[in-house]
Amino acid sequence: MNEHTYRDIVFHIVFSTKNREDVITPTLMKGLRAVLADKAGNLGLIVHIANGRGDHVHLQVSAPPKWSVSEIVKNLKGYSSYKIPGLYWQRGYGVFTVDRSSFDKVFNYIKHQ
Repeated sequence: MNEHTYRDIVFHIVFSTKNREDVITPTLMKGLRAVLADKAGNLGLIVHIANGRGDHVHLQVSAPPKWSVSEIVKNLKGYSSYKIPGLYWQRGYGVFTVDRSSFDKVFNYIKHQ
């Protein structure tokens, strides 16, 4: 990417635990945030916020255009399952684009999950 390119690609991603099992405790969520941030950093992504409870997690992520949403989710889900024993994700995910005017609203929504 050169200095003449502007990008602002932000996603709100949601995915669920396998069989919607209620396994995401506050303690697990704390570790999950660290694992997701670690993997995201390695991919050149920014996790602005990650939160969830029980059987699902919400993320607000900035991504360079070289990554498709499916690759982002595959990497984050796969790595977190590898790093956190007993954490398994259900197939699929939900994704929404987030524009600058909605960034704070989505961030606060995820914060209060």
